Amino acid sequence: MKYHRSINVRHGSDYDEIGGTYAVSNEDGLKRHFCISCPYSTIFKSNMLRHMRSHTGERPFHCKTCGKRFAHSHHFKRHCSTHFL
Repeated sequence: MKYHRSINVRHGSDYDEIGGTYAVSNEDGLKRHFCISCPYSTIFKSNMLRHMRSHTGERPFHCKTCGKRFAHSHHFKRHCSTHFL
């Protein structure tokens, strides 16, 4: 099955207006999550939530030592290790 964007994404799919994503099930019953801002898609909702931070600018991971903020936890953890060298 080919996936495509539709003007009316609410019809026949799960649409999240706040997050700007929608999900479509394929023949195997797997849901594929699509970003409405760019061509990115994934079968994992957690990956889509992390991807959406690139569009919203959200940086929920905060270093208490220096105040720097990060969008991804692995970047935050790598940064924190620099304070303890």
